[in-house]
Amino acid sequence: MKEISVKQLLMIQRPTLGDHIPISFWRLIRLIAMPRALGDKTTEINRNIGLEMGKLLNVKKPEDIIDAINNSQIGLCNPLEKKAGFYAIEFKECLTCSGIKPTLGRAICDFEVAIIEGAMNKLKVKITEIKETKCIGGLGDNVCRIEIKTKKK
Repeated sequence: MKEISVKQLLMIQRPTLGDHIPISFWRLIRLIAMPRALGDKTTEINRNIGLEMGKLLNVKKPEDIIDAINNSQIGLCNPLEKKAGFYAIEFKECLTCSGIKPTLGRAICDFEVAIIEGAMNKLKVKITEIKETKCIGGLGDNVCRIEIKTKKK
């Protein structure tokens, strides 16, 4: 089967419906249909897809990830937090989880974590650990926070 290019994918011809779909459709796929269809493999598949998506972002330095998240409407990012061996990305209005109530009792934005990991991998940042420590719809926090520990240079 011939692989589709990003350029082809972006050629949308829907004169009546346009090029946007509701977030609820994404959440139905991501949080209900995928786990029901894929079971325990859902997290691994979300991670693999997110890693690939992260590689597609137009980033040349870690700070560019903030603009990429904002521009793609994955969320609204705060400035990148960074110090030796550590980065943190926080965003509001998360694609996957903002507004989910009651909260689910666990961080659920593994897809977004993987997008950031994929972008960092593209930048050749050596990650030793990456995890979501705050989650809006999963844990009831006011932001989704992804912390990245890296190999110090």
